[in-house]
Amino acid sequence: MINKLKLYLVLILKTLSKIVYLDISFVIPIKKNRVVFVTPRHTELKDNLYYLYEEMKKSKPKLEYVIITRKINEEGTKWRRFLVKMFTDYYYLATARYFILDDYYLPLYFVRVRRGTEVIQLWHASGPLKRVGLSLRGYPDGPNDNYLKVVPIHSNYDKLIVNSDVEIDFYSEAFGMEKTKILPLGSPRTDILFMNVHDTTRKENFLMNHPQYENKELVLCAPTFRGRSTSSNPYVPHLDLEKLTPQLLEENKVLIFNLHPYMNENEEYMKNTDENAVFWNRNEYTIEELLMISDALISDYSSVIYDFAILEKPIALYCYDYEKYNKQRGFYVDIKQLLPATYFEEERNLVNWIVSDAKNITEVKQLKEKNFKYQNGQASKRIIESIFD
Repeated sequence: MINKLKLYLVLILKTLSKIVYLDISFVIPIKKNRVVFVTPRHTELKDNLYYLYEEMKKSKPKLEYVIITRKINEEGTKWRRFLVKMFTDYYYLATARYFILDDYYLPLYFVRVRRGTEVIQLWHASGPLKRVGLSLRGYPDGPNDNYLKVVPIHSNYDKLIVNSDVEIDFYSEAFGMEKTKILPLGSPRTDILFMNVHDTTRKENFLMNHPQYENKELVLCAPTFRGRSTSSNPYVPHLDLEKLTPQLLEENKVLIFNLHPYMNENEEYMKNTDENAVFWNRNEYTIEELLMISDALISDYSSVIYDFAILEKPIALYCYDYEKYNKQRGFYVDIKQLLPATYFEEERNLVNWIVSDAKNITEVKQLKEKNFKYQNGQASKRIIESIFD
C-alpha cells in the first residue's frame, strides 16, 4: 500500500513538473549564452562541477553562469518553499543552453528536455566499480520496474564524461545511453591531482594547522555509504579504534576520516576518539585536498580509489561486508582483483597493513594506467572544447 501511495505521489509530482516546464518553455526562449550548473546533493559547487565551472569562467567569461544547489529558501511554509524551488529549477532548465550536472537529478527525468538545450552529465564517480542506475535493476538497492515506468531515470543526457574507454560499456548500460554519447575526456577534478602528483604544499599547510601530526603517516579513511541514500544511523567505523589507538600512537600513524555525503556523523563517538591518532574532517578540507595531504588510503567500494591512484600512493580495500554488499548492489568489476595484495575482509589484516611501514604501490600504478586515458591534467579544457567547438 505504501509503495503504491508513493508511486501515486510521484506520478502527481511528475504531472505537475511537466506542466510547469512546458508552460515556461512555451513562453520563454532559451538564453543562448546561459550555462547552468546543478548539484543535487550539495549547497555549493564541489568536485567535478566546481573545477569545470572555474575553468569555464576563465575561458568563456562572457557567458551567463547559473548555479543550482540543494539549498532551499527558508522563508515561508514547507509547501511554499518546495514550489518556489521547483519553479526556479524548471525555469533554469527550460532556459539553459547548457545544463551541466554530476549526479542523479529527479526533476530532469520528469520532463522531455526541449530542443536547443544540451544536458551534460559529468558523474561524480571515477572508474567502474559498484553498479549504478539501470545496472541496479534486479538488485535490492535498485529501482523497481513500476517506478521506472513512471520515472525514466538517467534520461535526457546528451553527453556523459568519463575517464577512459574502459568505462563506456558500463555506463552505457547504467544510463541507457548510446556509446557514441559517452566521451572519455577525463573528470575535471582529476586535473588538480595530475598537476600536483609530487606537490607537498597542501600537506605542509595541513601540518601547520595540525602540528601534532608532524612526522606521522597520514592514512585517509574514505568509506562509501550503504543502502540507497542517507542512512539514519550515525556512522561508526568497522574498526576498534579504542584498541587500535595505542598502536597508532606507537607507530606514528594517524587515521583521517572523511565521510561520504550520504553518511551521518556520530557526535558522541567522534568526541571520544584521541585527536592525536584520529582526525575527523568536518568540511574543513575538500576530498581532493585530503587525497593530496594523505600518505595512504583505506576505502571499500568507493571510486575514490581511482582518484588516489593518480598520486601513486598506497591503497587498501577493506571490504568486511563484501558478500552482503555484492548481493545488495553488485559490481561492474571483480573488486577482489583490483588490488589483490591489499584487499582485506578481516580487521586484523587491515590493522597489520596500517601499522606497517612497507606499503607497496605496484598494483596502484597498474590501476592508474588502465583507468585514465589522459594524464596531463587538462580534462576541463577538453570538455569545454567538446561543448563549444
